Amino acid sequence: MAKKTDLKARAGKKGESSPVASSNPRREAQKSSAQTDQTDAQVDRSEQPVKQEKRIERSFTTGDPRLDQIIRSAGEKNGIDSRLIFSVMKQESGFNPRAVSYKGACGLMQLMPATARRFGVQNIFDIEENIHGGARYLRFLLDLFDGNVKLALAGYNAGEGAVIKYGYRIPPYAETQTYVSRIIEDYGSENEALLANKRSGDGEGLMPRIAVYVNEKGGVVFTTGY
Repeated sequence: MAKKTDLKARAGKKGESSPVASSNPRREAQKSSAQTDQTDAQVDRSEQPVKQEKRIERSFTTGDPRLDQIIRSAGEKNGIDSRLIFSVMKQESGFNPRAVSYKGACGLMQLMPATARRFGVQNIFDIEENIHGGARYLRFLLDLFDGNVKLALAGYNAGEGAVIKYGYRIPPYAETQTYVSRIIEDYGSENEALLANKRSGDGEGLMPRIAVYVNEKGGVVFTTGY
């Protein structure tokens, strides 16, 4: 409709000269149509919303929205895929915040009291503190083992010293090997490479550089500032 009106305007009234001279009306009409289409296309593009890349998070749920949100927060703050934290928690405590192992590990992330203190946890049974403490420990292990998820998990279960003792390999403990296997199966072995060994961009929750040394008794000592 807009094109037909445009052509009538170009033709003018009888007896009046056309404001645009054209020796080839058909060519002029085609040119006008092309210009109109191009303008419309430019308008359409300008009105389209700008597409922004968004990281797709793998879905998970503990059945408790508040708990799910704390897991996501801990993942974001420490630069860890929250789905991995979820899988560790599932294996460690089955989402029981009051769980206590026969070795004395406590809470959702099954932190030993010494490990909890080491990573700034004051109340080991506080849900938020426990999850964030466990996430900080995972971050430490991922940094220590250059982003190797299986070694980080082995360290979480058996202690980082055991992984180092056995030449940076999963220790030959049946419990630890089963533990790593089950979490990787739940997390998805194909997603190991997707776990970015990166730190959060806002500077929060970053782990300091890890120093490793052997003390006078021959023990391996790790220090992170905690």
